[in-house]
Amino acid sequence: MHNPPRNSTENITWRAIFLGLLTLPLNIYLVVQTETVWTTQYPTTMAILFNAIFTLFLVAICNLFLTRFLPKWKLSQAEMLTIYLMVTLACVVCGHDLLQATMCVLGHASWFATPENEWQSLFFRYIPDWIAVMARSTLTGYYEGTSNLFEIDHIRAWLTPVLFWGLFFAALAFSMLMLSAILRKQWIEHEKLSYPIILLPFEMTKGSVFYKNRLLWIGIGIGLGLDLLNGLNFLFPFVPGIPIRHDIGRFFTEKPLNAIGSTPIHLNPYAIGIGFLMPLDLSLSCWLFYLFWKAQLVFGSMTGFNQMPGYPHIDKQSLGAYFGLCFFALWITHKHLWKVFRNIVGLKTDLNSKGEPIGYRGAFFGFLISISIVFGFCLKAGMSWWGILGFFSIHFILVLAFTRMRAELGTPTQDFHRAGPGFFLTSLLGSRKIGAQTLTGFAFLYGFTRNYRSTTDAESVGGI
Repeated sequence: MHNPPRNSTENITWRAIFLGLLTLPLNIYLVVQTETVWTTQYPTTMAILFNAIFTLFLVAICNLFLTRFLPKWKLSQAEMLTIYLMVTLACVVCGHDLLQATMCVLGHASWFATPENEWQSLFFRYIPDWIAVMARSTLTGYYEGTSNLFEIDHIRAWLTPVLFWGLFFAALAFSMLMLSAILRKQWIEHEKLSYPIILLPFEMTKGSVFYKNRLLWIGIGIGLGLDLLNGLNFLFPFVPGIPIRHDIGRFFTEKPLNAIGSTPIHLNPYAIGIGFLMPLDLSLSCWLFYLFWKAQLVFGSMTGFNQMPGYPHIDKQSLGAYFGLCFFALWITHKHLWKVFRNIVGLKTDLNSKGEPIGYRGAFFGFLISISIVFGFCLKAGMSWWGILGFFSIHFILVLAFTRMRAELGTPTQDFHRAGPGFFLTSLLGSRKIGAQTLTGFAFLYGFTRNYRSTTDAESVGGI
């Protein structure tokens, strides 16, 4: 799917922004509740946020009535997609792998410090008072749930760290937007990447034809019916259920095949549906490399290699693959980047920035300013300049790789625990070379680099 040419009737309007703002409080509340309080569903860990899709569905259904009875008030496709983008962006920011984890980090050191772990003597002196909440008296209600935020002592304790971290994340997000502006023309107009995960919201906003498809409602009925039936079976065991989750690993009980461990096969309707948006070669490669991982486990059991700590180092193998994907994407884009560089320095080039959301020179300097704020934040926290440079170089390599993967292949989700920049640099250089101050900074940056499931969701919808 490629973007249609823009015209004067398909612009973002204040009405769309207002409607988008109205939908945000409930969506943000539900995301935080489901992911951190109820721990039942994790919408921001998926490439397509189901709460954003459901919000768009309600908007589209209402728009069908407006089209029929109040045509002057109907929403354009651009307006409906604006609402969808606003919900997606807001939910990503408050998502499972971004602010939710970061907020947990801010008070963690003080609350969980004990005489036994000696945290206070080991690294408390490396924690600036503006970057974390260190007063245990204000953390009691936060961790035990016996109070609320709206007390003057709590507000005073949290206000400074929240403001500084808000500035940090605003600068970091702005830098990614500037990178998107620089790469947009190459990825969308020249390479014509398909952006598979925006196909569904794009089709949902085209009109009534989408909702008249009988196969669509049959699919929805099957998925909904299966989920309701199994939900009733969970609550009332006498109601028969249809099992969709199986673990074939339990059938292998003898060496070396028992080394494969848990090998779940889930026949989830939503995953099957999203899988149809993926190219066949990617879908096949997911299976092949998963089986290859299991084969490594069996091989390790046969040879004794599994006695080595961390074998088979899947996290490091994945990190290397993402490095390769990033460099491959940059190599394909290098001619465009050279033209952007010539445009920035004022040399003649055939690159036309007309129609871009921002000029290339403005995007470049916007990126530099935002990155300077990020670097200044980390330097003020006491981190070494080379530690900051290494950390965020790896961070942007991963973000670019994940974004490229979402834009070109449409992967439903990814899991990247214990392989982010902090883990990689510590494994590569050792903790002594990095230093206690920088390591402490890495711990506070862990909140948004612990996994990258939601970080690139907003980037990957840029094809709209």
